[in-house]
This record gives sequence, C-alpha cells and structure tokens, in this order.
Amino acid sequence: MFHWPLIPTALLAAAAWLVAPGHAPAAARVAPAHAADVRVPLLPAGPIWRGRSPLPSPALTAPATPAPPEPRATPALPKATPLLPVSVPQTPMPTPEAWPEGVSLFTRDGRPAGLSDLVAASRLADVVFVGEYHDDPGAHAVERALQAALSTGAGGAAGRPLALSLEMFETDVQPVLDEYLAGLVREKDFLAAARPWNNYSSDYRPLLEWARQNRQAVVAANAPHRYVIRVGRHGPDGLAALSAPARAWLPALPWPEPSVAYADRFAAFAREALGGAPASLVAPPLSATSSSSGNHGTSQTAQRMFEAQWLRDVTMAHSIARHLEGAPGALVLHVTGLFHSQSAQGTVEALRHYRPGVRAMTLAVVRRAGSAEFLARDMRDLGDFVAVSRLAPVRPRP
Repeated sequence: MFHWPLIPTALLAAAAWLVAPGHAPAAARVAPAHAADVRVPLLPAGPIWRGRSPLPSPALTAPATPAPPEPRATPALPKATPLLPVSVPQTPMPTPEAWPEGVSLFTRDGRPAGLSDLVAASRLADVVFVGEYHDDPGAHAVERALQAALSTGAGGAAGRPLALSLEMFETDVQPVLDEYLAGLVREKDFLAAARPWNNYSSDYRPLLEWARQNRQAVVAANAPHRYVIRVGRHGPDGLAALSAPARAWLPALPWPEPSVAYADRFAAFAREALGGAPASLVAPPLSATSSSSGNHGTSQTAQRMFEAQWLRDVTMAHSIARHLEGAPGALVLHVTGLFHSQSAQGTVEALRHYRPGVRAMTLAVVRRAGSAEFLARDMRDLGDFVAVSRLAPVRPRP
C-alpha cells in the first residue's frame, strides 16, 4: 500500500479553534504521533523553551582605590570546557557511497537511477528539495547520503558552497543557530533556545552536525509557529498588528498567489483527512492573499487553514531566496515535508516568485509497505526523482 503525504495535522486538528478566540493555541504545539497506517503530519512542533531572566545590572558606584596586592604565584589556568557535552550522542555520518539499503531510486518516469545520477542532476540546480515523511528513517538516510555526496569528492558540488536549509527550524532562531555553528554557544544552550522537533536528535542532528563540521551554512527556513497560528485564526491581515522586528521574520505582504493545483490538492487532502466533516469545511475559494474574500463559517475556517499552510511555504521560499542572494553560486539542500515540494508546488512555486529563473530540482521520498517498487500510477511526476522506501517508520517517544 502506498501512503500519501498529508497536510499538517496541526492545521487540520486545530480547525475547531482556529476561529474560536476562547481556545489557547498551545495544543497545536504538541507533536503528533507518527505511524505507518496514519497520514503523516508534516509539521510537528517541538517543546516550548523559555529563556532565563537577565542578571541584575551591577551598581554604578565608583569603587574605592584598592591597596596594591601582595606578590603571589600565578594560578594555573582552568581547562577549557568543551562546547559539546559528553552526554550528547555523536552520530556517525555516511560516506558518499552509502546509499541506504531498502530504498530504491527512480527518475520521474520510473527508470532506475543511482546516487551518481542524483548528484549529477543536483550540480545543475540552485536548490535541491528533498520531500520526506518526517518519521521515515529511509528518507533521513537518503538525506544524509546526498548531503555527504554533495560535500565531498569529485562528485560533489564542484567547488560551490553547499548550504543546508531546514523546515525544522524557524526563522527567528537563525541568530542562535549561527552562534552554535560558529562555536559561540554550547549545544545544550542552542537546543534550549531553538525549539527543535521531537525527533531532532535522531533524524536532523546528523545533518546539522555534518554542516557544522564542514563549515557549511544552515538556514532556519520555516515561519515561526506562533505566527502560523495567528494567520490560521485571523488571516494574513492579522500580521499587521505585529511589531516591525516581528514582521521581519516573515516575507512582506502581499504574498505571491499559490497555484490552483496546489490549493486543490490541499482541499482534497483536507477533505479526506477530516473524514465525515461537512464538505463546506474545505470548500473553495482558498486564497492565500485575501482574508476577506472567503465564505463565512466553516468555509472561512478552511480558507484560514490554507493561508496558514501557505505562510509556511512562502516563508521557506523567501528564506532560501535570501540565502541565494547573499551567497552567489551556492547550492542549497532544502529538507522539508513532501507536501510542500510535491510536483514542484508549494514552496517550489513560491521560490520561483522570489527568485525568478531559479533552477530547482525535486526529490520525493515516498514509502510502501514491504516493497520498494515504482508505481507509475501513484508516483509519476511527484518529483524529478522518486525514492521509494520500504523501511518501517520509527515512532518517536512521546
């Protein structure tokens, strides 16, 4: 059985309170369970971390002139504290040849392919999108192999700087992410401030550590979750009340219009995921730029859900475009949920608005129970390449 990617559970399950002012949005930040027989949520959220209060300022009084100290022996300097605590597991990175077992690679029309074909096509692109199921170990193994192959050897990025872009980190944590990459803060302090996903340690830490060890940039690409929730309740116009520094973490309005195909795909999957919900809950029109054009009631809720989804797409696209503008010639490897990049829609089409002429390549990693064969009916045109994983997903601990 072939499992299709679905829209974020945080958007679907929250439909009841998106327009109800009396409900707190904290419930949407609880990471959903992952299972092979359940539609995979693409936007889990990690725990909320709170910063420490600043230390009190010292009194601004002039101290008395001290007496000259008596001579004494110079004490030995303390040993330096390592940035990485010993309790953090060190995950070995793959070699470029380590294509994962249990995963078969195909071109978009079903012809068998290999890692060398994927790397050769990536070298012709500006951005490589890897669309995944977030709980699929086969997808994460593919990402590690591709990142390593693009970083090293003659088959790599041919001297171009490689950058890693992640849906799993939000734009407002970019400063602390940069501090960690530069070795200015400890890993545990970075994690306390960066709101990592529940499966960060097993699935995304290896990618970030590879980038850190190889001095590669990492882009925190996604929209802050709190602003996604605000758009889901008030529409894009609700962002106008934010301060200028807060709005700076998001692309400016008006956003580009999504394609009709993408809006239709969102509506179809929402209708399927909501099961017996009234059809009007996911009925058109679904517009990403107008908060007043939709119908009232449940259809307006559906519109808000899509606007929240589209905010994530345009923010990730804008983040990638900004990096390319500041790093000419770079190759960006963007890891995201499959729904955001499937069929070159979502984030891919938004990127083409923010950076016209960009060369984008898409890899869709899908999974089948007990088989890694290509199903032309279901998989054709999911991406420029399609990787079929037969590895069983691993459920993260709650």
